[in-house]
Amino acid sequence: MNEPKGQHFVSSTYFNGFCNENERLDLYDFTKREFRLNMKPSEIAKKRHIYTITHNGKEDYSIETFFNELETKYGVLIRTIESGRIGHLTVDDFSDVIWFISFLYARNLSKVSRFSEVSQEMLTFMGNGLLNFNLQQQGEEYLRPLIHIKPNANYVQKMSMFTMFEAAKTMFTCLSNEGQWIFCISAPGSEFITSDDPMANMVMIPLSKKILFMRVTEQIEGLRRIITASPDWVHFMNCKVASSAKRFLYASNKEQIKEDYINARA
Repeated sequence: MNEPKGQHFVSSTYFNGFCNENERLDLYDFTKREFRLNMKPSEIAKKRHIYTITHNGKEDYSIETFFNELETKYGVLIRTIESGRIGHLTVDDFSDVIWFISFLYARNLSKVSRFSEVSQEMLTFMGNGLLNFNLQQQGEEYLRPLIHIKPNANYVQKMSMFTMFEAAKTMFTCLSNEGQWIFCISAPGSEFITSDDPMANMVMIPLSKKILFMRVTEQIEGLRRIITASPDWVHFMNCKVASSAKRFLYASNKEQIKEDYINARA
């Protein structure tokens, strides 16, 4: 990849599943209470250098390259799922879907921002501890008020990226080992919506406007892996998705967002 400076904190490949026939989608910004229409997936949920690491003055885009490879696998699998061939998924295919979802959780801007804050706090704490020890050893404690510790931004970024990968690994283990996953297919005439933090709920995630992936933590006898969701149930789940959004909601058309979120809150 050639210097991908603009990086998506929600995969554009993921958003492709919510587009209309023109490969566009509508979004609703509920902080400004306004719609933006006919958006390309490549134009949304994007910010510069979220995952870029700097080595010796050079920008390293290997994490973005990794995400591109993960998204390519997912793009193939979601087309298989949407075509009704869910039963064709192998164990490895299922694992790839779970890895994609795990990183959808860990790479989100809200999580990465928090990872960065924690990394900065930790490096500052460590730096202050070393500084205090050295000043005590040299009998120069009186200099402490004059010295301010500021961690190197590159170290902060490297630590936050390490934390992001560890969070994804933890999420993958949780999603793989706890409960059962089922595919919910929306009934004709209804669609799932999504948000700028689609994995915030951690129990369910809409994979496309027609498919929602849901984790059932209790063992249910006779549970089927594929169920059809009635329009009322789709509406209920969309309200759940909307309640966990940070700022934006996305759908193939704004009327879907109006019906499932705005009107529900009116």
